[in-house]
Amino acid sequence: MNWISKLERKFGRYAIQNLMFYVIALYTVGFALSLVAPEFYYQYLSLNIEAVFHGQIWRLVTFLMQPPNSSALFMVFALYLYYMIGRSVTGVTINGIFCAGGDSKFGLYCDCISMWCIIVPVGLIAAFVLKLPVLAVYFIISLDEFVKIPAVYLNYKKYRWVKDLTVKSE
Repeated sequence: MNWISKLERKFGRYAIQNLMFYVIALYTVGFALSLVAPEFYYQYLSLNIEAVFHGQIWRLVTFLMQPPNSSALFMVFALYLYYMIGRSVTGVTINGIFCAGGDSKFGLYCDCISMWCIIVPVGLIAAFVLKLPVLAVYFIISLDEFVKIPAVYLNYKKYRWVKDLTVKSE
């Protein structure tokens, strides 16, 4: 057993599920806050050790809200980068773990239902009924990973994907 497996067994219960989505949400709130009231962050949310020692312990978490840059274009790229990292989780699980365990039908059903029953109709409504810009429609269509996460997580935890792949000789 390597050292990473030992660390995971010892500290795995302290892991934060869906951490990337929380980071994206914090950055989005921080960016919106920096546009509306830029001085508010520095007065009440930034990491100030003296303020932490005086009882403002929320600063140990809220300093994460500071966007890496004040440019809206850079913010879109940064959030999309975090989204891509979080998105790889469902891709690896559906296309890797489930198929390797012998359950390729779940990936087919999950992708077809999330794409054709949810995302495509919502994208069509966004484009042709609400007349949203192309970038907004692309963002909405990219949300298919968020739709799949609950089903993928439940299927993974219930071990329905594990099939007997060995050939039985009689």
